[in-house]
Parts: sequence; C-alpha cells; structure tokens
Amino acid sequence: MKTRFGFVPLRLIVLVAWGLLAIILTTQSDRLPLVHLMTSTIGSTDLGDALGHAGLFGVLTFAVYMVMAIRLKREWALPLAMFVVLSLGGLTELSQFGVLNRAPSVSDLLANSLGVFVVGFAMSYLSILRSRYAL
Repeated sequence: MKTRFGFVPLRLIVLVAWGLLAIILTTQSDRLPLVHLMTSTIGSTDLGDALGHAGLFGVLTFAVYMVMAIRLKREWALPLAMFVVLSLGGLTELSQFGVLNRAPSVSDLLANSLGVFVVGFAMSYLSILRSRYAL
C-alpha cells in the first residue's frame, strides 16, 4: 500500500470523511446548517435521534474496521475498531458540555453504543460464517 495522496486507499478516505461527519454532527451547535438540517429532519424525534446516532456510529465502526483490517488480523481489528469508536462516542458526548444549545445525554451514548455493537455482532457473525463455509 503506497501512502502518497494519489494512492491512498478508498477505505481510508471514506473513514476520514465519515469520521469528520460524525464529529461535526455530534459536537457542533445546531447553528451550523448541516447540524440544523440533521436535527430538524432525522433528529426531530427521540427515536429518530437514537437511530441517527446508532447509524452514524455503526457505519463509523465498519469504516474503522475496514481500515484496521488492512494491517491487523481480523480478530484484532474488530475489537480495536469497536473500542476506538466507543471512545470517540464518549468523547463527543463529553465535549458537548462546552457547546451552545447542546448537552450530553446518556440516551445518545447508549445509541452510539448500540450502533457499534450491532455492527460488531454482524461482522463477527459474518466472520464465523466465512470460516465455517469457506466463503
């Protein structure tokens, strides 16, 4: 894998883009147009907010796993990816203490964790199927 900008793997580009989106959406005030758009559409109800957090952090877990699986064994890449994204979810909730019109909430933290664990379970299950049936 070459690391020059022209040869950066697509997985890494997707990870950086999705990671920045997750950080922006979970740490910025709703005065930012993108955050306002998301909170007024998807996050307008408690269920929508929870699904938005779960989806955002679930996809981020998958992206981190795909990048880590390039260099690490798959058995190590998934738990490490889950740990990294769970930590990021906790840090983004804590960072909301200093943001206008935002407050950290346990429900958001639980929704972040739900997304991480659903993807972690799915990837583990697929790995078991792959090894069992040699896919």
